[in-house]
Amino acid sequence: MKDYDQQNFAAALPIFTQLTALGDVVSETDLGRMYYYGWGVLQNQDQAFALISEAAAQHYGRAEDVLGRMYQYRGIYDKAFFWYTQSAQEGYAPGESDLGHVYHYGIGTTLDYGQAKHWDEAAAAQGDGAGYNGLGDIYYFGQGVPHDYARALTYFRLAAAYGEPEGYIGIGDIYLYGFGVPQNYAIAKQNFLSAVRVGCGCGETTIGYMYELGLGVPANEAIAFAWYTLAARDGDAQGESNLGQMYEVGRGTKVDIGKAVYWYKVAVAQGNADGERNLGNMYRSGQGVEQNDSEAAQLYQLAAAQGNNDAQAKLGLLYLDGRGVAQNTTAAEQLFKQAVGQNDPAGDEDVGWVLQNAGHYDLALQYLAAGAEAGDLEAQINLGYMYETGEAVPQSYQNELKWAFITRSMLEYAPSKFPFTYSEIYNLTNVHMQVAFGHLRGRQIDTARDEAAAWLTAHGAHLDNSLVPVRKSNLPFLVMVVIAILCLYGLTKSIQRRKRLIADRGAETPAENQT
Repeated sequence: MKDYDQQNFAAALPIFTQLTALGDVVSETDLGRMYYYGWGVLQNQDQAFALISEAAAQHYGRAEDVLGRMYQYRGIYDKAFFWYTQSAQEGYAPGESDLGHVYHYGIGTTLDYGQAKHWDEAAAAQGDGAGYNGLGDIYYFGQGVPHDYARALTYFRLAAAYGEPEGYIGIGDIYLYGFGVPQNYAIAKQNFLSAVRVGCGCGETTIGYMYELGLGVPANEAIAFAWYTLAARDGDAQGESNLGQMYEVGRGTKVDIGKAVYWYKVAVAQGNADGERNLGNMYRSGQGVEQNDSEAAQLYQLAAAQGNNDAQAKLGLLYLDGRGVAQNTTAAEQLFKQAVGQNDPAGDEDVGWVLQNAGHYDLALQYLAAGAEAGDLEAQINLGYMYETGEAVPQSYQNELKWAFITRSMLEYAPSKFPFTYSEIYNLTNVHMQVAFGHLRGRQIDTARDEAAAWLTAHGAHLDNSLVPVRKSNLPFLVMVVIAILCLYGLTKSIQRRKRLIADRGAETPAENQT
Protein backbone atom coordinates (compact mmCIF):
# COMPACT_ATOMS: atom_id res chain seq x y z
CA MET A 1 0.00 0.00 0.00
CA LYS A 2 1.34 3.43 -0.98
CA ASP A 3 0.63 5.23 2.31
CA TYR A 4 2.27 2.40 4.30
CA ASP A 5 5.28 2.24 2.02
CA GLN A 6 5.73 6.01 2.33
CA GLN A 7 5.37 5.67 6.12
CA ASN A 8 2.12 7.64 6.20
CA PHE A 9 0.89 5.36 8.94
CA ALA A 10 -1.95 7.59 10.10
CA ALA A 11 -3.56 7.31 6.68
CA ALA A 12 -2.80 3.58 6.39
CA LEU A 13 -4.26 2.63 9.79
CA PRO A 14 -8.02 2.84 9.03
CA ILE A 15 -7.56 1.13 5.65
CA PHE A 16 -5.58 -1.78 7.13
CA THR A 17 -8.10 -2.09 9.96
CA GLN A 18 -10.99 -2.33 7.51
CA LEU A 19 -9.19 -4.81 5.21
CA THR A 20 -8.16 -6.95 8.18
CA ALA A 21 -11.78 -7.22 9.21
CA LEU A 22 -12.48 -8.55 5.71
CA GLY A 23 -9.83 -11.25 6.15
CA ASP A 24 -7.02 -9.76 4.03
CA VAL A 25 -3.84 -11.43 5.36
CA VAL A 26 -1.49 -8.88 3.77
CA SER A 27 -3.18 -5.98 5.57
CA GLU A 28 -3.43 -8.02 8.76
CA THR A 29 0.33 -8.64 8.69
CA ASP A 30 1.15 -4.98 8.05
CA LEU A 31 -1.26 -3.85 10.76
CA GLY A 32 0.42 -6.27 13.14
CA ARG A 33 3.82 -4.77 12.34
CA MET A 34 2.43 -1.28 13.01
CA TYR A 35 1.32 -2.40 16.47
CA TYR A 36 4.62 -4.20 17.07
CA TYR A 37 6.77 -1.11 16.37
CA GLY A 38 4.25 1.54 17.41
CA TRP A 39 3.98 3.02 13.92
CA GLY A 40 1.02 5.39 13.92
CA VAL A 41 -0.56 3.56 16.86
CA LEU A 42 0.15 3.01 20.52
CA GLN A 43 2.69 0.16 20.65
CA ASN A 44 1.01 -3.10 21.63
CA GLN A 45 3.04 -6.25 21.07
CA ASP A 46 0.30 -8.56 22.29
CA GLN A 47 -2.02 -7.17 19.63
CA ALA A 48 0.79 -7.51 17.10
CA PHE A 49 1.28 -11.19 17.95
CA ALA A 50 -2.45 -11.85 17.70
CA LEU A 51 -2.80 -10.24 14.28
CA ILE A 52 0.30 -11.80 12.74
CA SER A 53 -0.44 -15.22 14.25
CA GLU A 54 -3.89 -15.14 12.64
CA ALA A 55 -2.40 -14.29 9.24
CA ALA A 56 0.27 -16.98 9.65
CA ALA A 57 -2.39 -19.57 10.48
CA GLN A 58 -3.75 -18.99 6.98
CA HIS A 59 -0.41 -20.11 5.49
CA TYR A 60 0.67 -16.64 4.40
CA GLY A 61 4.45 -17.03 4.04
CA ARG A 62 5.33 -13.46 4.88
CA ALA A 63 3.30 -13.55 8.11
CA GLU A 64 4.91 -16.87 9.03
CA ASP A 65 8.37 -15.37 8.54
CA VAL A 66 7.54 -12.21 10.53
CA LEU A 67 6.11 -14.35 13.33
CA GLY A 68 9.30 -16.42 13.35
CA ARG A 69 11.37 -13.27 13.79
CA MET A 70 9.17 -12.07 16.61
CA TYR A 71 9.66 -15.35 18.44
CA GLN A 72 13.40 -15.23 17.78
CA TYR A 73 13.65 -11.74 19.29
CA ARG A 74 11.87 -13.08 22.37
CA GLY A 75 14.34 -15.94 22.65
CA ILE A 76 11.70 -18.59 21.90
CA TYR A 77 13.87 -20.30 19.34
CA ASP A 78 11.95 -23.53 18.80
CA LYS A 79 8.85 -21.60 17.69
CA ALA A 80 11.00 -19.31 15.56
CA PHE A 81 12.39 -22.37 13.79
CA PHE A 82 8.89 -23.79 13.31
CA TRP A 83 7.53 -20.66 11.65
CA TYR A 84 10.63 -20.13 9.48
CA THR A 85 10.15 -23.70 8.27
CA GLN A 86 6.50 -23.03 7.46
CA SER A 87 7.39 -19.86 5.59
CA ALA A 88 10.19 -21.53 3.63
CA GLN A 89 7.91 -24.36 2.63
CA GLU A 90 5.51 -21.76 1.25
CA GLY A 91 8.36 -20.63 -1.00
CA TYR A 92 8.72 -17.20 0.65
CA ALA A 93 12.31 -16.13 -0.06
CA PRO A 94 13.01 -14.22 3.20
CA GLY A 95 11.60 -17.21 5.08
CA GLU A 96 14.02 -19.46 3.20
CA SER A 97 17.02 -17.28 4.07
CA ASP A 98 15.90 -16.98 7.71
CA LEU A 99 15.61 -20.76 7.88
CA GLY A 100 19.10 -21.02 6.39
CA HIS A 101 20.32 -18.61 9.08
CA VAL A 102 18.99 -20.65 12.02
CA TYR A 103 20.44 -23.84 10.53
CA HIS A 104 23.73 -22.00 10.09
CA TYR A 105 23.98 -21.14 13.79
CA GLY A 106 21.92 -23.97 15.32
CA ILE A 107 19.21 -21.62 16.61
CA GLY A 108 16.19 -23.63 17.71
CA THR A 109 17.46 -26.64 15.80
CA THR A 110 20.58 -28.72 15.28
CA LEU A 111 23.36 -26.87 13.49
CA ASP A 112 23.41 -28.11 9.89
CA TYR A 113 25.56 -26.33 7.30
CA GLY A 114 24.15 -28.50 4.52
CA GLN A 115 20.59 -27.38 5.27
CA ALA A 116 21.78 -23.79 5.70
CA LYS A 117 23.36 -23.87 2.25
CA HIS A 118 20.27 -25.49 0.72
CA TRP A 119 17.85 -22.84 1.97
CA ASP A 120 20.23 -19.93 1.26
CA GLU A 121 20.54 -21.18 -2.32
CA ALA A 122 16.76 -21.42 -2.59
CA ALA A 123 16.39 -17.83 -1.36
CA ALA A 124 19.19 -16.54 -3.59
CA ALA A 125 17.56 -18.16 -6.62
CA GLN A 126 14.64 -15.77 -6.01
CA GLY A 127 16.97 -12.77 -5.78
CA ASP A 128 16.95 -12.56 -1.99
CA GLY A 129 19.94 -10.56 -0.75
CA ALA A 130 20.01 -12.30 2.64
CA GLY A 131 20.25 -15.64 0.84
CA TYR A 132 23.30 -14.45 -1.07
CA ASN A 133 24.77 -13.11 2.17
CA GLY A 134 24.25 -16.46 3.90
CA LEU A 135 26.11 -18.20 1.08
CA GLY A 136 28.89 -15.65 1.42
CA ASP A 137 29.18 -16.47 5.12
CA ILE A 138 29.33 -20.20 4.42
CA TYR A 139 32.26 -19.84 2.02
CA TYR A 140 33.91 -17.10 4.11
CA PHE A 141 34.04 -19.30 7.20
CA GLY A 142 34.47 -22.59 5.33
CA GLN A 143 31.43 -24.13 7.00
CA GLY A 144 30.65 -27.44 5.36
CA VAL A 145 32.66 -26.36 2.33
CA PRO A 146 36.33 -25.45 1.77
CA HIS A 147 37.30 -21.83 2.50
CA ASP A 148 36.76 -19.84 -0.68
CA TYR A 149 37.16 -16.12 -0.12
CA ALA A 150 36.82 -15.30 -3.82
CA ARG A 151 33.45 -17.03 -3.97
CA ALA A 152 32.42 -15.45 -0.67
CA LEU A 153 33.28 -12.02 -2.06
CA THR A 154 31.13 -12.70 -5.14
CA TYR A 155 28.16 -13.64 -2.98
CA PHE A 156 28.62 -10.63 -0.69
CA ARG A 157 28.64 -8.33 -3.72
CA LEU A 158 25.45 -9.95 -4.99
CA ALA A 159 23.88 -9.55 -1.54
CA ALA A 160 24.71 -5.83 -1.56
CA ALA A 161 23.42 -5.46 -5.12
CA TYR A 162 20.11 -7.05 -4.08
CA GLY A 163 19.69 -4.64 -1.19
CA GLU A 164 21.13 -6.59 1.74
CA PRO A 165 23.27 -4.19 3.89
CA GLU A 166 25.11 -7.10 5.48
CA GLY A 167 26.62 -7.76 2.05
CA TYR A 168 28.60 -4.54 2.41
CA ILE A 169 29.79 -5.77 5.81
CA GLY A 170 31.00 -9.03 4.25
CA ILE A 171 32.90 -7.17 1.52
CA GLY A 172 34.39 -4.85 4.12
CA ASP A 173 35.49 -7.75 6.35
CA ILE A 174 37.32 -9.45 3.49
CA TYR A 175 39.31 -6.30 2.74
CA LEU A 176 39.73 -5.46 6.43
CA TYR A 177 41.57 -8.73 7.08
CA GLY A 178 43.06 -9.26 3.62
CA PHE A 179 41.38 -12.64 3.08
CA GLY A 180 42.00 -13.63 -0.54
CA VAL A 181 42.66 -10.01 -1.50
CA PRO A 182 45.34 -7.46 -0.59
CA GLN A 183 44.46 -5.96 2.77
CA ASN A 184 42.88 -2.55 2.20
CA TYR A 185 41.43 -0.63 5.12
CA ALA A 186 40.16 2.17 2.86
CA ILE A 187 37.99 -0.20 0.80
CA ALA A 188 36.81 -1.87 4.01
CA LYS A 189 35.72 1.41 5.54
CA GLN A 190 34.11 2.52 2.27
CA ASN A 191 31.88 -0.57 2.31
CA PHE A 192 31.01 -0.14 5.96
CA LEU A 193 29.96 3.43 5.16
CA SER A 194 27.86 2.10 2.27
CA ALA A 195 25.98 -0.02 4.80
CA VAL A 196 25.43 3.13 6.88
CA ARG A 197 24.10 5.02 3.88
CA VAL A 198 21.43 2.39 3.22
CA GLY A 199 20.31 2.73 6.82
CA CYS A 200 22.00 -0.21 8.51
CA GLY A 201 23.38 0.35 11.99
CA CYS A 202 25.63 -2.65 11.35
CA GLY A 203 27.88 -0.33 9.32
CA GLU A 204 28.19 2.06 12.24
CA THR A 205 29.06 -0.85 14.51
CA THR A 206 31.87 -2.09 12.27
CA ILE A 207 33.34 1.41 11.85
CA GLY A 208 33.29 1.71 15.64
CA TYR A 209 35.17 -1.57 15.77
CA MET A 210 37.86 -0.19 13.45
CA TYR A 211 38.40 2.79 15.74
CA GLU A 212 38.31 0.67 18.91
CA LEU A 213 41.13 -1.57 17.64
CA GLY A 214 42.97 0.91 15.42
CA LEU A 215 42.38 -0.99 12.17
CA GLY A 216 43.37 1.35 9.35
CA VAL A 217 42.59 4.36 11.51
CA PRO A 218 44.26 5.73 14.65
CA ALA A 219 42.94 3.80 17.65
CA ASN A 220 40.49 6.07 19.41
CA GLU A 221 38.08 4.66 21.97
CA ALA A 222 36.13 7.93 22.20
CA ILE A 223 35.36 7.83 18.46
CA ALA A 224 34.54 4.11 18.71
CA PHE A 225 32.14 4.93 21.54
CA ALA A 226 30.47 7.59 19.37
CA TRP A 227 29.96 5.15 16.47
CA TYR A 228 28.59 2.46 18.79
CA THR A 229 26.19 5.06 20.22
CA LEU A 230 24.91 5.84 16.72
CA ALA A 231 24.56 2.14 15.93
CA ALA A 232 22.66 1.49 19.16
CA ARG A 233 20.30 4.40 18.56
CA ASP A 234 19.69 3.04 15.05
CA GLY A 235 18.68 -0.28 16.59
CA ASP A 236 21.68 -2.44 15.66
CA ALA A 237 21.75 -5.19 18.27
CA GLN A 238 25.51 -5.78 18.06
CA GLY A 239 26.11 -2.05 18.41
CA GLU A 240 23.90 -2.04 21.51
CA SER A 241 25.92 -4.87 23.05
CA ASN A 242 29.24 -3.23 22.16
CA LEU A 243 28.06 0.07 23.65
CA GLY A 244 27.17 -1.76 26.84
CA GLN A 245 30.69 -3.15 27.03
CA MET A 246 32.18 0.33 26.62
CA TYR A 247 30.10 1.53 29.56
CA GLU A 248 30.93 -1.56 31.61
CA VAL A 249 34.72 -1.18 31.40
CA GLY A 250 34.96 2.57 30.81
CA ARG A 251 36.37 2.58 27.30
CA GLY A 252 35.83 5.87 25.48
CA THR A 253 33.55 7.01 28.30
CA LYS A 254 33.22 6.83 32.07
CA VAL A 255 32.25 3.55 33.70
CA ASP A 256 28.50 3.43 34.06
CA ILE A 257 27.27 -0.01 35.06
CA GLY A 258 23.64 1.09 34.97
CA LYS A 259 23.91 2.10 31.31
CA ALA A 260 25.86 -1.07 30.54
CA VAL A 261 23.02 -3.19 31.93
CA TYR A 262 20.46 -1.07 30.05
CA TRP A 263 22.10 -1.57 26.66
CA TYR A 264 22.67 -5.26 27.30
CA LYS A 265 18.96 -5.62 28.00
CA VAL A 266 18.09 -3.74 24.80
CA ALA A 267 20.39 -6.05 22.83
CA VAL A 268 18.86 -9.09 24.55
CA ALA A 269 15.39 -7.92 23.51
CA GLN A 270 16.58 -8.33 19.91
CA GLY A 271 18.02 -11.79 20.57
CA ASN A 272 21.67 -10.70 20.33
CA ALA A 273 23.89 -13.52 21.59
CA ASP A 274 26.70 -11.26 22.85
CA GLY A 275 24.17 -9.18 24.75
CA GLU A 276 22.70 -12.32 26.32
CA ARG A 277 26.16 -13.54 27.32
CA ASN A 278 27.18 -10.13 28.69
CA LEU A 279 24.00 -9.68 30.70
CA GLY A 280 24.45 -13.23 31.99
CA ASN A 281 27.89 -12.21 33.22
CA MET A 282 26.35 -9.30 35.13
CA TYR A 283 23.81 -11.56 36.87
CA ARG A 284 26.49 -14.13 37.64
CA SER A 285 28.72 -11.53 39.29
CA GLY A 286 25.95 -9.35 40.72
CA GLN A 287 27.31 -6.30 38.93
CA GLY A 288 24.61 -3.67 38.33
CA VAL A 289 21.89 -6.21 39.10
CA GLU A 290 21.02 -8.45 42.02
CA GLN A 291 23.24 -11.54 41.86
CA ASN A 292 21.21 -14.40 40.42
CA ASP A 293 22.82 -17.58 39.08
CA SER A 294 19.47 -18.84 37.80
CA GLU A 295 18.98 -15.72 35.67
CA ALA A 296 22.57 -15.98 34.46
CA ALA A 297 21.99 -19.59 33.44
CA GLN A 298 18.86 -18.66 31.47
CA LEU A 299 20.71 -15.92 29.59
CA TYR A 300 23.70 -18.16 28.90
CA GLN A 301 21.23 -20.77 27.60
CA LEU A 302 19.80 -18.25 25.12
CA ALA A 303 23.25 -17.25 23.89
CA ALA A 304 24.48 -20.85 23.84
CA ALA A 305 21.53 -21.81 21.64
CA GLN A 306 22.86 -19.32 19.09
CA GLY A 307 26.30 -20.90 19.10
CA ASN A 308 28.06 -18.42 21.39
CA ASN A 309 30.94 -20.61 22.61
CA ASP A 310 31.79 -18.40 25.59
CA ALA A 311 28.19 -18.70 26.83
CA GLN A 312 28.32 -22.47 26.27
CA ALA A 313 31.48 -22.72 28.37
CA LYS A 314 30.06 -20.56 31.16
CA LEU A 315 26.77 -22.45 31.20
CA GLY A 316 28.78 -25.66 31.39
CA LEU A 317 30.61 -24.26 34.41
CA LEU A 318 27.29 -23.54 36.14
CA TYR A 319 26.23 -27.15 35.54
CA LEU A 320 29.60 -28.36 36.79
CA ASP A 321 29.26 -26.38 40.03
CA GLY A 322 25.48 -26.69 40.38
CA ARG A 323 24.97 -22.93 40.43
CA GLY A 324 21.58 -21.71 39.17
CA VAL A 325 20.91 -25.18 37.75
CA ALA A 326 20.93 -28.71 39.13
CA GLN A 327 24.49 -30.07 39.13
CA ASN A 328 24.97 -32.22 36.06
CA THR A 329 28.49 -33.14 34.98
CA THR A 330 27.21 -34.84 31.82
CA ALA A 331 25.45 -31.66 30.70
CA ALA A 332 28.59 -29.70 31.58
CA GLU A 333 30.78 -31.94 29.45
CA GLN A 334 28.35 -31.69 26.52
CA LEU A 335 28.37 -27.91 26.73
CA PHE A 336 32.16 -27.81 26.91
CA LYS A 337 32.24 -30.03 23.82
CA GLN A 338 29.86 -27.67 22.01
CA ALA A 339 31.99 -24.68 23.01
CA VAL A 340 35.11 -26.33 21.61
CA GLY A 341 33.29 -26.99 18.34
CA GLN A 342 34.72 -29.15 15.59
CA ASN A 343 38.42 -29.35 16.50
CA ASP A 344 38.54 -25.61 17.13
CA PRO A 345 41.65 -24.70 19.17
CA ALA A 346 40.17 -21.31 20.05
CA GLY A 347 37.22 -23.15 21.59
CA ASP A 348 39.62 -25.25 23.66
CA GLU A 349 41.23 -22.06 24.89
CA ASP A 350 37.90 -20.46 25.77
CA VAL A 351 36.70 -23.45 27.79
CA GLY A 352 40.11 -23.81 29.45
CA TRP A 353 40.21 -20.13 30.38
CA VAL A 354 36.72 -20.27 31.93
CA LEU A 355 37.65 -23.36 33.96
CA GLN A 356 41.05 -21.94 34.94
CA ASN A 357 39.46 -18.76 36.31
CA ALA A 358 36.96 -20.85 38.26
CA GLY A 359 39.74 -22.91 39.87
CA HIS A 360 39.02 -26.16 38.00
CA TYR A 361 42.67 -26.54 37.11
CA ASP A 362 42.71 -30.22 36.16
CA LEU A 363 39.94 -29.77 33.61
CA ALA A 364 41.41 -26.47 32.45
CA LEU A 365 44.72 -28.19 31.77
CA GLN A 366 43.08 -30.71 29.42
CA TYR A 367 41.52 -27.99 27.27
CA LEU A 368 44.44 -25.57 27.34
CA ALA A 369 46.93 -28.31 26.48
CA ALA A 370 44.75 -29.38 23.52
CA GLY A 371 44.41 -25.79 22.32
CA ALA A 372 48.12 -25.09 22.76
CA GLU A 373 49.16 -28.20 20.85
CA ALA A 374 46.72 -27.25 18.07
CA GLY A 375 48.40 -23.86 17.75
CA ASP A 376 46.13 -21.43 19.62
CA LEU A 377 48.41 -18.68 20.95
CA GLU A 378 46.19 -17.65 23.86
CA ALA A 379 45.95 -21.28 24.99
CA GLN A 380 49.76 -21.44 24.89
CA ILE A 381 50.02 -18.32 27.05
CA ASN A 382 47.55 -19.66 29.62
CA LEU A 383 49.25 -23.06 29.65
CA GLY A 384 52.58 -21.34 30.26
CA TYR A 385 51.02 -19.51 33.19
CA MET A 386 49.88 -22.83 34.68
CA TYR A 387 53.47 -24.08 34.50
CA GLU A 388 54.65 -20.86 36.16
CA THR A 389 52.21 -21.14 39.07
CA GLY A 390 52.13 -24.93 39.29
CA GLU A 391 48.35 -25.16 38.74
CA ALA A 392 47.52 -28.85 38.09
CA VAL A 393 51.08 -29.42 36.83
CA PRO A 394 54.47 -29.46 38.53
CA GLN A 395 55.87 -25.95 38.47
CA SER A 396 58.27 -25.68 35.54
CA TYR A 397 59.81 -22.43 34.35
CA GLN A 398 61.45 -24.43 31.59
CA ASN A 399 58.05 -25.44 30.17
CA GLU A 400 56.80 -21.90 30.66
CA LEU A 401 59.73 -20.65 28.58
CA LYS A 402 59.20 -23.33 25.93
CA TRP A 403 55.62 -22.20 25.31
CA ALA A 404 56.63 -18.54 25.40
CA PHE A 405 59.22 -19.23 22.68
CA ILE A 406 56.59 -21.07 20.62
CA THR A 407 53.96 -18.36 21.03
CA ARG A 408 56.22 -15.47 20.10
CA SER A 409 57.71 -17.38 17.17
CA MET A 410 54.23 -18.20 15.86
CA LEU A 411 53.22 -14.58 16.33
CA GLU A 412 56.20 -13.26 14.35
CA TYR A 413 55.89 -16.02 11.74
CA ALA A 414 52.46 -14.77 10.62
CA PRO A 415 51.61 -11.48 12.39
CA SER A 416 48.80 -10.67 9.92
CA LYS A 417 46.79 -13.58 11.37
CA PHE A 418 46.48 -11.73 14.67
CA PRO A 419 45.34 -8.19 13.77
CA PHE A 420 43.46 -7.69 17.05
CA THR A 421 45.60 -9.46 19.62
CA TYR A 422 49.17 -8.96 18.36
CA SER A 423 50.18 -6.35 20.95
CA GLU A 424 48.55 -8.19 23.84
CA ILE A 425 50.17 -11.52 22.93
CA TYR A 426 53.53 -9.82 22.35
CA ASN A 427 53.48 -8.20 25.80
CA LEU A 428 52.27 -11.31 27.64
CA THR A 429 54.96 -13.52 26.14
CA ASN A 430 57.58 -10.93 27.10
CA VAL A 431 56.42 -11.17 30.71
CA HIS A 432 56.60 -14.97 30.64
CA MET A 433 60.10 -14.94 29.18
CA GLN A 434 61.36 -12.44 31.74
CA VAL A 435 59.95 -14.54 34.60
CA ALA A 436 61.44 -17.74 33.20
CA PHE A 437 64.85 -16.20 32.45
CA GLY A 438 64.95 -15.01 36.06
CA HIS A 439 64.73 -18.61 37.31
CA LEU A 440 66.64 -20.61 34.68
CA ARG A 441 70.28 -21.18 33.82
CA GLY A 442 71.98 -21.78 30.52
CA ARG A 443 71.39 -25.50 29.99
CA GLN A 444 67.70 -25.22 30.98
CA ILE A 445 67.22 -22.33 28.54
CA ASP A 446 68.88 -24.39 25.81
CA THR A 447 66.52 -27.30 26.49
CA ALA A 448 63.45 -25.02 26.36
CA ARG A 449 64.76 -23.56 23.09
CA ASP A 450 65.37 -27.00 21.54
CA GLU A 451 61.92 -28.29 22.53
CA ALA A 452 60.27 -25.15 21.14
CA ALA A 453 62.22 -25.43 17.90
CA ALA A 454 61.17 -29.07 17.48
CA TRP A 455 57.50 -28.21 18.06
CA LEU A 456 57.63 -25.33 15.59
CA THR A 457 59.33 -27.44 12.92
CA ALA A 458 56.62 -30.08 13.28
CA HIS A 459 54.00 -27.35 12.76
CA GLY A 460 55.62 -25.80 9.68
CA ALA A 461 57.18 -22.83 11.43
CA HIS A 462 60.58 -22.00 12.89
CA LEU A 463 62.07 -20.59 16.05
CA ASP A 464 62.69 -16.85 16.18
CA ASN A 465 66.33 -16.99 17.30
CA SER A 466 66.26 -13.35 18.35
CA LEU A 467 64.21 -14.42 21.37
CA VAL A 468 67.00 -16.60 22.80
CA PRO A 469 69.70 -14.64 24.62
CA VAL A 470 73.21 -15.22 23.32
CA ARG A 471 74.90 -17.20 26.05
CA LYS A 472 78.66 -16.72 26.17
CA SER A 473 80.76 -19.83 26.48
CA ASN A 474 81.80 -20.74 30.00
CA LEU A 475 85.18 -22.08 28.79
CA PRO A 476 87.20 -18.84 29.09
CA PHE A 477 85.87 -18.34 32.58
CA LEU A 478 86.73 -21.92 33.56
CA VAL A 479 90.23 -21.54 32.17
CA MET A 480 90.70 -18.40 34.21
CA VAL A 481 89.46 -20.19 37.31
CA VAL A 482 91.88 -23.09 36.73
CA ILE A 483 94.78 -20.70 36.19
CA ALA A 484 93.84 -18.82 39.33
CA ILE A 485 93.68 -22.06 41.30
CA LEU A 486 97.08 -23.17 39.96
CA CYS A 487 98.59 -19.79 40.76
CA LEU A 488 97.12 -19.90 44.24
CA TYR A 489 98.37 -23.47 44.64
CA GLY A 490 101.84 -22.44 43.51
CA LEU A 491 101.83 -19.42 45.78
CA THR A 492 100.72 -21.56 48.69
CA LYS A 493 103.54 -24.07 48.05
CA SER A 494 106.05 -21.24 47.74
CA ILE A 495 104.96 -19.79 51.06
CA GLN A 496 105.18 -23.20 52.71
CA ARG A 497 108.71 -23.76 51.36
CA ARG A 498 109.71 -20.32 52.57
CA LYS A 499 108.37 -21.06 56.02
CA ARG A 500 110.26 -24.41 56.16
CA LEU A 501 113.47 -22.68 55.05
CA ILE A 502 113.16 -20.06 57.77
CA ALA A 503 112.39 -22.74 60.30
CA ASP A 504 115.47 -24.73 59.22
CA ARG A 505 117.68 -21.67 59.48
CA GLY A 506 116.30 -20.91 62.91
CA ALA A 507 117.23 -24.40 64.03
CA GLU A 508 120.84 -24.00 62.78
CA THR A 509 121.56 -20.61 64.44
CA PRO A 510 121.98 -21.81 68.08
CA ALA A 511 124.58 -24.40 67.06
CA GLU A 512 126.62 -21.73 65.32
CA ASN A 513 126.50 -19.52 68.39
CA GLN A 514 127.74 -22.35 70.54
CA THR A 515 130.73 -22.69 68.30
